[in-house]
Order: sequence, then C-alpha cells, then structure tokens
Amino acid sequence: TIGAWYFCGDVQQSVNLNWADYHGGTGVIFSDADGQKLTWIHVAWWARMLSFFILIFPAINVVSTFPLYAFSLGNDLMGIYYGDDVCLIEKNRCITSVFRAIAAIPPLIGGLFVRDLGTIAGYTGLSGLAIAFCFPALLYIRSTQKLKHMGIPYKTHYERLGSSIFAAELVLVFGLVSIIGVFVTLVLKR
Repeated sequence: TIGAWYFCGDVQQSVNLNWADYHGGTGVIFSDADGQKLTWIHVAWWARMLSFFILIFPAINVVSTFPLYAFSLGNDLMGIYYGDDVCLIEKNRCITSVFRAIAAIPPLIGGLFVRDLGTIAGYTGLSGLAIAFCFPALLYIRSTQKLKHMGIPYKTHYERLGSSIFAAELVLVFGLVSIIGVFVTLVLKR
C-alpha cells in the first residue's frame, strides 16, 4: 500500500520496476522536443544507485539462488528415483549430472518463451502453495499410515488440535483447491 501511494496507484506487476525513475527529491524533470517523454536529469548519485540496486536485485537474487535450487531438486529427484540406493548412485557423476540437468533445463527453456515476470511469478506461486499446504499434509498422512502399519507409536508429545488425519486432509483439500483456483485464474487472465 505504501508503494501504491508513492507511485500514485500506477504500480507495475513487478514492483521493483516502479523504481526506474526514482529521483529521491533531487534533479529536475525534462521533456523532449515533442513534450511527450519526461525524463529526470541532474539526479543525485545516491538516488541513481538506489534505483539501480532495486531494479537489478530480483535478477541478482534469481541468478544466485537458481543453481542451489537446481542442485537440491536434482538430488531430490535422484533420491525419489533410486530410493535406498541413492547413496551408491550419488558417486556416479554422470547420473548425478543428468538429474541436475533434468532439474535445471526446463526452467531455462520456459524462460525463453515466457518473458512476463508477473506470469512467471504467478505460476511459480503454485509450487509455493503445494509446498506450504499439500506436501506437509501428505507427509503427515503417509507417515502416520506407515507408522501404524509398522506398529510404531505415531502419537508424540507434540500432538495438538491440528494433529489428525482429518485436519491434514482439510489442509490438503484447501491447498489443492487453492492451486486449481489460482491456475484457472492465471489461464483465464491470458
């Protein structure tokens, strides 16, 4: 809301882009010969640096974290595929590299075709919903079932009101409905 107030309600989807013309109260506005394009000139160096930093921060953040995510996802995919034998397979550099490439290449290809940061953020938000709501609920349900099957006590000292299969199923349904709702909204928006 502060950003909307400062930028007079003309807020772009990626809020960092609103800082492109930030001048920090310094400089003067200049228009071209046609009077069409307005530009700030004689802006203080610190205001330009702040504007530049805010503009490039998302790109720097993605560039620095993408390899970590690809590395972790590749290892997770390898663990899912090989199961208990993953410790032996991890020593094979070729197989490890293939799984990390499987994790890294699809987002890079997707980035070639989808340029709108708002669209990308919308679709990646779907995975955030899955991570926040669906996966923990599925883990709770499956671990409880497995512990019951093995005859191991599944109740712990940390059991609370929300510690039940029913509560986990409710959270799972909420997550799935949220994902479907957001996906339909994103598709219809295009």
